[in-house]
Amino acid sequence: MPWEGVTIMDQRVRFISEYLEGYFPVAEICRQFNISRKTGYEWLTRYEKYGALGLEDRHRKPKKCPHKTETRIVNSIKYYRSKHPTWGPKKILALLEKRHSDWKNPAESTIAGILKREGFQSAGSDESILGVRQRLQQSLIKSGQQIIKDSSRC
Repeated sequence: MPWEGVTIMDQRVRFISEYLEGYFPVAEICRQFNISRKTGYEWLTRYEKYGALGLEDRHRKPKKCPHKTETRIVNSIKYYRSKHPTWGPKKILALLEKRHSDWKNPAESTIAGILKREGFQSAGSDESILGVRQRLQQSLIKSGQQIIKDSSRC
């Protein structure tokens, strides 16, 4: 017969039942269950407020992010970049400041992050430089010129 493990929920229910029996103080029960008193009191409060459902694990993800860039600003950045694909964060920020001076415009690095997150390739990225090199090499090969590699660079 395989071993049966004790789930976290089982441990919390046992903790509550020990407390409700009233034989030991909370501090002693917390020592028995190897948890801090703060956690023990938290479980008790949640049990009193929500019943057994209050003992379940809660989501740790915050419900909102106070410093998140506003949707209208993100949409404007995406719009300006789609209209001007070669513009980088600096030019887009200058345009935002000019056209929307009343907005709380983000930093240049934030605009760069938004462009990257939204899938816009930045104008100075390695991919675009690599693309230029490849196109140059292909045009030289087609024209019959020899490509000389710089041996001083590694």
